[in-house]
Amino acid sequence: LRARSAATGAWLAVITGVVLAQSPAAPPGARQTLGAGSTSESGLQRGERHVYRVPLEAGQFLYLTAQQRALDVGLPLLAPDGALLRSADTMNGSYGIERIAIVAPAAGDYSLEVSTGSDRPAGRYALAVVELRAATPEDSRHAAAEKTYADAEALRLQNTADARAAAIAKYREAAATFQPLGLRYETAMALYSTGILHLTGGDA
Repeated sequence: LRARSAATGAWLAVITGVVLAQSPAAPPGARQTLGAGSTSESGLQRGERHVYRVPLEAGQFLYLTAQQRALDVGLPLLAPDGALLRSADTMNGSYGIERIAIVAPAAGDYSLEVSTGSDRPAGRYALAVVELRAATPEDSRHAAAEKTYADAEALRLQNTADARAAAIAKYREAAATFQPLGLRYETAMALYSTGILHLTGGDA
């Protein structure tokens, strides 16, 4: 009986190993949880979408970045009820940083999506939660400036003379808040975007 039990156990081990070997691995970013200090790096192909869970308390400040490495990504952040809270896809192409900065309006599990329309399957991105804490007055100003920047992006995409002029005003407003907070990259992107719109007829 002992020999038979041992043989049965060996067969179960073999079968389990085969099943585990054949089971597909969870895709990178598929409901991984992001918390304070979290980092994650992954490749992303066209049409693919990675989703991250971000649990937040009401009033917490979240500042996260996605470093683009030969890959143009978009970063929609969804509230616990599924509503779009913020989205980032700036004019930096396939390199540079996309970022999200918010003060959570309610407690719950937020969802960060990472997607791309790029046709470069070798591209990668690296996520980092830069800050996750109870919001300070400076954090609230940072989040407000990112909201102003996002408003400018939405206006830019309307691609009319009036919308471009309004976007320029919003970019300048965001830059004026970013700069005293020491946010150099954000300030530079706001001023760069202003310059691009001037070159494409923003004052027309």
